[in-house]
Amino acid sequence: MKQRTLIGIPIFNEEDLLEKTLDSLYNAVKDDDIDILAYDDGSTDFTPKILREKQKEWGNKLIINNHAYSLGYGKTIIDILKFGCSNKGKYEYVITFDADLQHNPETLSVILETLRNKKHVDVISSSRYLDNNFVKNSINVPVDRFLINMNITKLLNSLYSLNLTDSFSGFKGYRVCRVESMFNMRDVGYSSPIEFWINTAFYNLFVVEVPTPLIYIKGRESRGNEKPWKDRLNNYLNAFKTYAWEDSQRDYVNSIEPTMMSFINEDLKIYHENQDEFITTFQYFWKRHKESEKNIYSKENMNNLEILSK
Repeated sequence: MKQRTLIGIPIFNEEDLLEKTLDSLYNAVKDDDIDILAYDDGSTDFTPKILREKQKEWGNKLIINNHAYSLGYGKTIIDILKFGCSNKGKYEYVITFDADLQHNPETLSVILETLRNKKHVDVISSSRYLDNNFVKNSINVPVDRFLINMNITKLLNSLYSLNLTDSFSGFKGYRVCRVESMFNMRDVGYSSPIEFWINTAFYNLFVVEVPTPLIYIKGRESRGNEKPWKDRLNNYLNAFKTYAWEDSQRDYVNSIEPTMMSFINEDLKIYHENQDEFITTFQYFWKRHKESEKNIYSKENMNNLEILSK
């Protein structure tokens, strides 16, 4: 039997955008060997009703699983991966796709093609900050989210040699059962990407990024991003300290935390003075800072980091 692909959607109280998300996804994959798993994380709005109606319309193309109550975004992602692995005779790949209309279904074909053609790859992660052509539609992107992403991604790369450009994208492709090491992740919330990437490096999983359009719907705050930026950054840095392999890595995060706070604060001031082309690719963002000699990851810091990482 030819193996299929499973697209898993983590969902919590998405009644406003869910139907549009499902329809756009269904139209992109209805003729392919692809099933859609809607994993409801204990929604209390009309999400369950919308899912039941879509299942009547689409039949076996749509699978519905749910938590009795909300267990968190990270836990829902883990359970999607577990579902795919428990059905490994049926599914060859799992793709995670958020329910907020901010993932472009056209990227699905790129993720699948990469998984099929590069058998050594375990994880395909889409990046909104890899290709300058896809960053042009950045007018609505909250600058604090962008700056936190740039800094956390840089820190992950520095500590774990991951070569990422976007560490917070939920649009990923996985080779079924090659990521079983992730099933025991402890972080079930919106800091779970930190633990995910640390585990990816620890277990030597092979990761590649593919570009995807940067889409942000004005007025649409993803959960986990409602808090002030300093609180969010603290949560992410605490995740580093919790899940890091070694004390030396925790010490480095502790040492760099005040500077990173100051760095982002200064960048926010620069943005408010000149917003033109501020949001850009990961590579150009750090190139720009290196040239301005305003780089938290100074040569001295990086030399210290190399010593710590040996």
